Amino acid sequence: MFETTRQGGVFLTMVYAGLLCGVGYDILRLVRRMTHAGRMASAAADLLFWLLAACVSTYTLYRISNEPVRLYALLGALCGMLLYLAGMSEAIYGVIRTIVHAVRTAMRRLKRGHTKNS
Repeated sequence: MFETTRQGGVFLTMVYAGLLCGVGYDILRLVRRMTHAGRMASAAADLLFWLLAACVSTYTLYRISNEPVRLYALLGALCGMLLYLAGMSEAIYGVIRTIVHAVRTAMRRLKRGHTKNS
């Protein structure tokens, strides 16, 4: 029998898994924008996201519970994703975009410096 005292912990852990899925979504969103992905590439990225989200959720449920999948656990993951998209997505996306821009700039400078020294 499943202990009701553990339900809160399982729910919160699944919220964290949902937040992690949100970060993965923003990373794929940036990759799609950087590569100017067309319809087929965007569809492939969406499929990849949902496969990764399913893997994260399944792994998390496997690690924290030996019970069958419960609706509240899935709702916890959904709440985490919605919480991320509603509150933190733009801030995290901005940080990721800034890091990518800094890396690109550094690579260009290294490339220019290398060709000048050759």
